[in-house]
Amino acid sequence: MKQKILLVLLLFSSVIYIHSCSTNTKLSTKSQEAEKYYLEGIKDLDKLYYEGAIDNFKKSFEIDPNFAMASMQIALANIRTGKEDSANYFINLSWDLIENTTRYEKLRIRYTKYLIYKEYKKLEQTTDSLLYEYPNDIEVKKINALIQFNRKNFKIAREIFLDILESSPDYYMAYNMIGYSYFNQGYNKDAHNYFKKYIEKAPNQINPYDSMAEFYTLTGKYNEAIELLENILETKKDQIETNSVLASTIYTRLSISYFNLGQLEKSLKFAKLSTMKHTQKTASKMANTTLIDYYFRQKDILGLEKEFDRIKDKINPLTRDYLEVRINLCKDNFELASEKINSIKKRQTKSSQNTSKKSIIYITNILEGELFYHQKNYDEAIEKYDIAISIMEEKYYTSLLKIHKLISMFNAGQQEEAISELECTLSRNPNDAYALFYISTFYYKMNNFEEAKYYVNHFLDQWKNASNNNKLFKKAQFIAEQIGD
Repeated sequence: MKQKILLVLLLFSSVIYIHSCSTNTKLSTKSQEAEKYYLEGIKDLDKLYYEGAIDNFKKSFEIDPNFAMASMQIALANIRTGKEDSANYFINLSWDLIENTTRYEKLRIRYTKYLIYKEYKKLEQTTDSLLYEYPNDIEVKKINALIQFNRKNFKIAREIFLDILESSPDYYMAYNMIGYSYFNQGYNKDAHNYFKKYIEKAPNQINPYDSMAEFYTLTGKYNEAIELLENILETKKDQIETNSVLASTIYTRLSISYFNLGQLEKSLKFAKLSTMKHTQKTASKMANTTLIDYYFRQKDILGLEKEFDRIKDKINPLTRDYLEVRINLCKDNFELASEKINSIKKRQTKSSQNTSKKSIIYITNILEGELFYHQKNYDEAIEKYDIAISIMEEKYYTSLLKIHKLISMFNAGQQEEAISELECTLSRNPNDAYALFYISTFYYKMNNFEEAKYYVNHFLDQWKNASNNNKLFKKAQFIAEQIGD
């Protein structure tokens, strides 16, 4: 969960006007002209005009080369547009200037550097200091709201964001986070209303439309998502070219939406587009994950091996080993997979700057669960999956691995429990393709043909334009034929 918190903070944290009833938060620049451009940059950030913000912060920094906060803001704005090398450069400049800043600025700069470089323990300590020393500062309130959000205290987070909007109504990202807070509590109508408000506030920016598109995909409105996303590609080409993170996100959502409609050629097209056009680390990782996931879902071993060979030298060793194990499992190379899992386990005793022990434990349990699943040792597979879920629940529930656990449960005699989980998924997304297919399959195997027929017909109706070579669609057709009228 911590990694997810940090990602949200990184993508959505921006500085706005400094208000505090606590210690001094005055900017350390002595140049009124530098401060003027700095505050203009802040306005641009609030309204999601990242390129304009970068221009204003650079002007501020050129006027006062000792203005550490201006350099820090350039770093943050570059992160949001996927320009990670520039972000690293400017946060390091800011760090070099930290000595002559106020206590508040020092904490802000440390916070930003630890965030960018993923120094999580130092980040947590710095965040605690900001929350304790500057509780009334709006930027600190924003950080607190995001922390509450990621702790799933959605009502509290929403109240803080609403409080921020009272004094800073142009902080548009608050509408986005309020929308997500409602969605995570199951209030889809309220969530939709706030995503609409977000679009109304920033109609010329991509992110509000992307948030609405994600809402559509999460609630099974794939055609609406596709229409919205393809319109973005047509009408906002300039932003697509300058923001690799948002661009990769859009291609990813299109790939997922088409996949859930069974249109594999289009799904693959957009998965490949995301890998071809965007090379920044965050965007590239997102794109690679989309394409790899596509091949895993299709059990396309040739595609997997080709893509793995393309990216294996660009990804970290743990991710590389993880993918190698899963590819070997798809090929039934259980011995090679087991050997690699054991080598990953040995890393738990070694310290690693880039990989936490928590991640290693999560991955080894997922891989052992997968090994047992492929060997049809379903009870052992469930045990390993459950350990992984207890460590990083949100990762598991957004992956194909969830389906493997449910199949294991069904085959281990936990039919009702497996069906219950699928019903829970369908209560949030009634058009989830895998949930529809497997709940119909489970009911069919239990000879409950009435329920099986209901779900398989729903699936087939949704996939009426599915690709001819779609294996899942053919299996669903077979079930429907067996049940008959």
